[in-house]
Amino acid sequence: MALVQRLHEDERAHPESYHRPGPGPHAGEPDADGFSPTLLTAEALPSAAPSLAAGRAGRDGGAAGTRGDAGAPAAAEVAAREIEICERELKRHEAALTRLEAEAAAMLAELAGILAAPAGVGGEAAAAAAAQRAARLREGVASLEVLASAMRAEMEGATDIDGRSPSVWDTYVKNKPWEIRDGSNAKVACDHYHRYKEDVALMKSLGVKNYRFSISWSRLVPSGRKGGAVNQKGVDFYNALINELLKNGIAPAATLYHWDLPQANQDAYEGFMSRQLVDDFQYFAEVAYAKFGDRVKTWTT
Repeated sequence: MALVQRLHEDERAHPESYHRPGPGPHAGEPDADGFSPTLLTAEALPSAAPSLAAGRAGRDGGAAGTRGDAGAPAAAEVAAREIEICERELKRHEAALTRLEAEAAAMLAELAGILAAPAGVGGEAAAAAAAQRAARLREGVASLEVLASAMRAEMEGATDIDGRSPSVWDTYVKNKPWEIRDGSNAKVACDHYHRYKEDVALMKSLGVKNYRFSISWSRLVPSGRKGGAVNQKGVDFYNALINELLKNGIAPAATLYHWDLPQANQDAYEGFMSRQLVDDFQYFAEVAYAKFGDRVKTWTT
């Protein structure tokens, strides 16, 4: 509900960014909830590409969006507002990290008190309870680690090179560019495909200990189908990323499916509308685990 309220507030404050003419059906017309069908923006994905792209552009000495398509609209006011939203999200995450640090400090203080208590105070039962509590506190403090997470479509880019086939997201933004406020797409995104070493170095500098990334089905098995050829260049990329993470003390965690079904599966049998997908997905999962499971110990989908 908080996200919906924030979207309503932004739409009321900046109606020109939502209700505008567009080539799609009902584009620019509000729906029953007061939203325009053109709404799919950084507000819905506040920690995704815009913040990283803007940061990289500044680091490279260019303007935000310089890594995107040359034909993408460059609306300065929209970019500024999206950066502002991302900055608010960053402050929210910083506040959450501060709370975690406070919790860790409280745990350590309690642990120190337990360890400093005179032996035998309260009897054997109390001593046993204190030892158990101390063990749980140690586990709790050890588990407080920084995690970074990303989606392939927001990060990788390189959607049409090195053997990768189109996904449903690629087709969607190509056929309905008006559904994305600034008309951008994932061809470059954060350019993680080419700049993963820089990204890993940034994560290390932030103290990140775990990185959950998603594996592009279209990059690993371009046909999307059971028995399909495995794209070695895709394997090489994920191997390089995983090895770079481990080299820098960051544990890799892989997501198999993150809303980027190969377009081939959608065309063949309407994707998740058909049980044919089960065998194809199983094959993709088995390929991924066979190639990366020796180093990736956490898997989600």
